[in-house]
Amino acid sequence: MKILRILLVTLTIFFTQISFADKDKYEAGEKLYKTNCAVCHGSSSGMDLKKRIAPPIAAVRMHYINTFPDEDSFVQAISGWVENQDESKSMMRGAIRKFNIMPPISIPKEDAMKIAAYIYGGNLDSPKGLKKHVEEEHSKAVAPAVANNDIKSNTQGITVSISLSDKLKSQASSTDLVFIYAKAMSGPPMPLAVVKKQVKDLPIEIVLNDEMAMMPNLKLSGFSEIKVGARISKSGQPIARNGDLFSEKASIKVGDKVSIEIDTVVVK
Repeated sequence: MKILRILLVTLTIFFTQISFADKDKYEAGEKLYKTNCAVCHGSSSGMDLKKRIAPPIAAVRMHYINTFPDEDSFVQAISGWVENQDESKSMMRGAIRKFNIMPPISIPKEDAMKIAAYIYGGNLDSPKGLKKHVEEEHSKAVAPAVANNDIKSNTQGITVSISLSDKLKSQASSTDLVFIYAKAMSGPPMPLAVVKKQVKDLPIEIVLNDEMAMMPNLKLSGFSEIKVGARISKSGQPIARNGDLFSEKASIKVGDKVSIEIDTVVVK
């Protein structure tokens, strides 16, 4: 019994230390967020869009974390947006239409990354009614059957063969990341499915299907026309940048087989 009590005390101290460590990890970002962002993105205005001047920060996390599930890519995406507000790279184009594009914020890159890390893993305030609002907005963006989860998961998918053209092989490293994705031709901008490989894995054949859905109500089987692409990221980030290598094919349907040869350099 004494040994059990000692074990329980030790575990309590251990997990308490982890909790404090996590809190400390995001504390600097939380302070910077409250100073630079909370006045617009805070929850004090609730979900009355007539009173808000920007989306609540919890909604920002909800929109980005599905596409950027790991902290590093999430931080790069958010801090990159703070550094350069490019509407074509936003995961919240509806918010831009409602509130206009966010004005530039003059803060150091290091501070922007700390804020982004807090948004990713910190304890964010969330206005009442946010979940209902998000569900309603997504139901407008996709086919009603998909929004209501009436379409069951379909393991049949799109078979994609990916290779790198000989002319671009000298521009790619064996450890460069390759993002293979499917998006709706018309609909939400976020990918319906994504697979991450490395250049050394090419050539490769994969199947994109409903089991890879990034959101439960956004599945390949819910869209009649899909575009499929592959991009070698020179920066290691999911967002396309100058110098990346890519190729994309449009008007693909579930059940199709498609071959993609990466043969183009991204130039913006």
